[in-house]
Amino acid sequence: KLLNLRNAILGILETRIDSNKINFYKELNSSQNLAIENSLNSSEISLIHGPPGTGKTTTLIYLVKTYLDLNQNNKILITAPSNKAIDLIVKKLSENNIKIIRVGNIEKISKEVKDTNLDEKILKDKEYKVLKKYKDEL
Repeated sequence: KLLNLRNAILGILETRIDSNKINFYKELNSSQNLAIENSLNSSEISLIHGPPGTGKTTTLIYLVKTYLDLNQNNKILITAPSNKAIDLIVKKLSENNIKIIRVGNIEKISKEVKDTNLDEKILKDKEYKVLKKYKDEL
């Protein structure tokens, strides 16, 4: 495992996905497309880093999109160091018609993405209203 992790960090990857199956996006530059390809071929870890404004979030959105195209029934957990950062990711994923559930303290979630919050989705579900009615009757 340590050798695999070292190789992943150094970019020495065993190809797991046929490059012909990966969409290369004309909206992205060659470094961003390469980051997507390397991430998809990584079995252990993938790290996309760079200074502010270099397209890391955009690359992540396209990476998620590509991953889900290749693995339609899989789910992805995305974390970020701040509520603001994760809200931006949630917003961009939603704009790309990717189903997403935002988990976290409702008070800390931006108004723009509140409808993606798990609690909000439960409260708005028609089945919840029926169950709540039964509970209230008890």
